[in-house]
Amino acid sequence: MIDFDELFLAAQELATRSANKHVVVIGDAMLDRFYYGRTTRQSPEANCNVIVVDRTVVCAGGAANAAIGVSLLGPQVTFISLVGDDNEGSTLKSLIASELITSSLITDSTRPTSVKTRIFDSGTQLARIDIESSEKISTSFQNEIMIALQQSGTMIDALLLSDYDKGLLTPELTRQVIEFANTRNIPVVVDPKGIDYSKYSFSTVITPNVRELELGSSVSQSDTLSMDNGVAHLIKDTQESASFIITRGFQGMSLYRPSGSCRIDVEAHECNPVDVTGAGDCVVSVVTGCLAAGIELEVAMKLANLAAAISVSNPGTHPVGIADILATAKARSIKRHTL
Repeated sequence: MIDFDELFLAAQELATRSANKHVVVIGDAMLDRFYYGRTTRQSPEANCNVIVVDRTVVCAGGAANAAIGVSLLGPQVTFISLVGDDNEGSTLKSLIASELITSSLITDSTRPTSVKTRIFDSGTQLARIDIESSEKISTSFQNEIMIALQQSGTMIDALLLSDYDKGLLTPELTRQVIEFANTRNIPVVVDPKGIDYSKYSFSTVITPNVRELELGSSVSQSDTLSMDNGVAHLIKDTQESASFIITRGFQGMSLYRPSGSCRIDVEAHECNPVDVTGAGDCVVSVVTGCLAAGIELEVAMKLANLAAAISVSNPGTHPVGIADILATAKARSIKRHTL
């Protein structure tokens, strides 16, 4: 059973400790665009519906959403990424600046700003259209990102790598960033993507979902035994250096330590899932914020588990802040005591 009193106290501790902390986020920035509308008729041009758009929402996505999520927990955030030389890149810069986040968004004119456009008909998502490049960034841009990291300040309390496999976090750059953090005793949290987990070696914690675990480990996921085997494979791939938090949807989350100690499971919170967009960003943001504040990893997982339930209960890309976590934990604690 979930202890909401414990969660509320942990959230209060996070709120108190986050003041004056500094987190650096590096990863693939995206622009999320949502078209909400309704079908009005059949198209005369093709066998498809005509959807009249009632509402358009544009927000920061990908690693930019993760950076905003960390900021809403209280720390100062520096965000380092690439954008294209286009209108979408300018929009993304403005959205990030509006969140009072310090950013170093380097312009690469050879690639477009990544954009995910989702089309909804009466609340049901019909399609997603992606504009992106997944080509590895050049050595010169990798060097610019390292320079931006080195210039981000002498006091960094945690570092988040938000990898969407869009070419920014190359194996070479990822290893350089982790080495930079290791030499300064900075915890590194990784939201992973792809099949090469060796590049994440010597990070602090890695947070794949079940599908990413299956892809990275090549172990088909069907039960907790296959999950154990898959994580064991990835722990070896990362030189037994990192903990793993596996996000399991309606089955909750599981924490594995590289030492091989027993798996720690937390059950999922009851909620009304509306949209899972950005849920992974939410989880990794809370874990990173907790490590920056010196909060133990198991407690960080429990808070991230609650934050994920809040995120998926809202439409679109919905960063979850410390106020949301405190209010939800308090309300559920009161409800539990009145039953």
